[in-house]
Amino acid sequence: MEELYVRYATALLELAIEEKKVSEYKESLATLFDVFNKDESVIKYLESFFEDNDKKFVIVDQMCKPFELKHLSSFMKLIVSKHLIIHFKELYKTFNKLANEELGIEEGFVYSTYKLSKEEIEKISKSLEVRTTRKVELTNLIDESLIGGVKVIIKDRVYDGSVKYKLESMKSKLIKKGA
Repeated sequence: MEELYVRYATALLELAIEEKKVSEYKESLATLFDVFNKDESVIKYLESFFEDNDKKFVIVDQMCKPFELKHLSSFMKLIVSKHLIIHFKELYKTFNKLANEELGIEEGFVYSTYKLSKEEIEKISKSLEVRTTRKVELTNLIDESLIGGVKVIIKDRVYDGSVKYKLESMKSKLIKKGA
C-alpha cells in the first residue's frame, strides 16, 4: 500500500513543482489534514459508496476553493473517486515528506513529557534552524521518561536538553571524579 501512497504523492508533487507552488500545496494539504482530523464524518462521507460522486465533488470543490491551486481539487476528486480518501493521512504524510525533501526542509522529532503547543514547537524549530542553517520541521512525541525538558532528534543528530540527560551526565561526571 505504501507504494500507492508514494505514486500518488509523487504525482501531486510533480504538478506542484510544475506550478512552482510546492509550499502552497504542502500548506493546503496540512489544512485539509486538520479538517479531516477534527471531523472524521467528512472522510466517511467522501469515502461512502452510497453517495453520488458528483455530490462529493461539490464538497471537494468547496474545500479546495480557498487555496486557489490549479491541481488540488482534481487530485482530491481523484482520490475520492478511487476510494482512497480513507487513506488521506498516509497520502498527506508521504507528500509532506517528499515536499520537504524538495524544499530542503529537515524533519525531526521533539520528545517531551507533555504535548507541546505549536508556538513551543516553532520556538524550538527556530533555534535549531540557527544551529543547522536549514529549515527544520518537528513532530512532537511524548516521552514521560524524560522527567522534564526536551530532546530533539534530526536524522542522526541528537540535541538533548532533558532533565534525564542532565542527571545522567552529572552521575557519570561524579563517578569519574570518584574513580
